[in-house]
Amino acid sequence: NPFNPSTIISFDMPVDGYASLKVFNSIGQEVGTIVDGHVKAGSYQKVFNASQLASGVYFYKFNTEGFSEVRKMSIIK
Repeated sequence: NPFNPSTIISFDMPVDGYASLKVFNSIGQEVGTIVDGHVKAGSYQKVFNASQLASGVYFYKFNTEGFSEVRKMSIIK
């Protein structure tokens, strides 16, 4: 999962609804927002450009109504 300078984050929405996809650094500070609003049902691939971030471990959190998931990713420059 290491990447430089961008990566694709995929997610599925089984029904229309609110979705939030945000990126956080290792101390919990939000460093990016990829999705924040109403999303139609379907499969999505969103590009996250990390060219302005330092090398290190980051986390992305995907939230919908009734579902939440956090995953780790590494930026290597």
